[in-house]
Amino acid sequence: MAASCVAIGLFDGGRADQKAAKIPVEGPQQRWNRYGCNRPYALVSVMRYVIVITTVTFFLIWDGIYNQGRYLDRTVREVTRIVHYVTSMV
Repeated sequence: MAASCVAIGLFDGGRADQKAAKIPVEGPQQRWNRYGCNRPYALVSVMRYVIVITTVTFFLIWDGIYNQGRYLDRTVREVTRIVHYVTSMV
């Protein structure tokens, strides 16, 4: 399991193809992951977005359930105030 994860760049930050000279860069021997991408760091890059989306979703659910949307409401009001302040200066 670990060897295959290193081969697609999960544990080393996507630099497996730079370290191992055995993996060909071009040609019919080129490795493709299950998502149809030949770049091992693409999976790590997509995982960053998943973590951010999950964090924002968790915050929204937490604020809605336990605080009745108090922090989200305050944030929206503050952003609206800042936008009005900036656009009125133009």
